[in-house]
Amino acid sequence: MIQNLLLIDLAMSTFKLAIFDMAGTTVEEGGAVYRTLKESVEKHDFPVSPEKLSQIAGMNKYEAIHYLLPEPVAGDQALIDTIFEDFKNRLDQIYLHDPFVSEKPGVTQLFEKLRKKGIRVALNTGYARAQATILIDRLQWHEHIDDSITSDEVDRGRPHTDMIFALMKRANIHDCQKVVKVGDTINDIQEGLNANCGLVVGVLGGAHNEEQLSEANLILDEIATLSTHL
Repeated sequence: MIQNLLLIDLAMSTFKLAIFDMAGTTVEEGGAVYRTLKESVEKHDFPVSPEKLSQIAGMNKYEAIHYLLPEPVAGDQALIDTIFEDFKNRLDQIYLHDPFVSEKPGVTQLFEKLRKKGIRVALNTGYARAQATILIDRLQWHEHIDDSITSDEVDRGRPHTDMIFALMKRANIHDCQKVVKVGDTINDIQEGLNANCGLVVGVLGGAHNEEQLSEANLILDEIATLSTHL
């Protein structure tokens, strides 16, 4: 389905780079990242409300822990570090061993279709590099993507534009209108809009629903259908 009909003819646009979120967009992991964040914070006796949990989707996970903690302890760096390490260890085990973790249907084929069209494929994520690498290794995507970047490799995570601009620089792309940004969260959509990407795509079935993703230029039920719009 198309949301916010574009004023340009997508068929006439020449995109050079497609940037995809991971969890909930290209990776099926059943919400493990948010469930694990909640468990790690609540292990220290700080309850996490569903409302707050929904607002961290797509964020840098270290920053997300800071956001989830109550104000009196939100500045306690040692506490955040401890929770973050617990979170990483829990999530690593899920991503390494849980049989439910897999790619969304048709993602590898989509990557190959885009690359055959001359569109570079990159991943960006609120994970740290270690978690992203585990998933890329497990899904055997090294030969199907051109680049990847994680929020711990830039100064600011989503919804800031640092990851998008870093990927563009590495690809020697100077025009944001040549970039497609794809994600399942409000922070993904805001990241793409803030960077003035030529196409910002929301994907359903992840963290946020159609209403929450309504600022996207295009909303898809299935990510595998993206190539037909390019």
